Amino acid sequence: LINYHSQTSELINDWLTRETLLESIRCAVALGVNDARLGRLQNDLAKLDRLGSKLVSAIGAWSRQFAHVAVDTTRDGRGMPELGRGGAAGPQASFVWAGRDCIERIQADAHALSRAELHIVGETLASRASGAESEEGVWLSNWSFLPAPQSARAGSGSSVSPTLPSPCPLVTATVATKQFKVNDVLHEGPSPPWYSQRIARSGVQAMRRGRR
Repeated sequence: LINYHSQTSELINDWLTRETLLESIRCAVALGVNDARLGRLQNDLAKLDRLGSKLVSAIGAWSRQFAHVAVDTTRDGRGMPELGRGGAAGPQASFVWAGRDCIERIQADAHALSRAELHIVGETLASRASGAESEEGVWLSNWSFLPAPQSARAGSGSSVSPTLPSPCPLVTATVATKQFKVNDVLHEGPSPPWYSQRIARSGVQAMRRGRR
């Protein structure tokens, strides 16, 4: 359990760093090609790319190592390993943040950034924070990432996140040129959201027919 706490804490730290980078990218402003803020944006995009790849790999290792801790097999019999069928594939665990699978969120955000759809990136921060802010704050305080939330904050009426202004063309152009490794088809990890196994199978069959 000590190892579980240590690795989970490290994942949470990296995830919070990623959320900070995303917020910085969404709020980026540049007035010209010589604006120093454009360089900082490129630096943030590079950091986000490296951090995304690191998180996908680390979450995959965490899911395999601590599946028996994260999945309650007494409540879901499907999580029990099927030893009689030629394999001991144990329960599959997912690392979830604010009700959303983190690996899926990383891939979806990278896909949205490559299309310069900044209004979609990090949508859980804006659209889901109002409902999960209090519960998430209590959970983070238990892990010593945030101080215990105050009841007055939970009862306040300011649950609606402010609407960000439309990004300037220089920012969207810079973001759209960034290629994220987590969306590469050969990246180690789950398939990116644009990948279709059916289309890939059809393409392989067409290539085989072309060689005959």
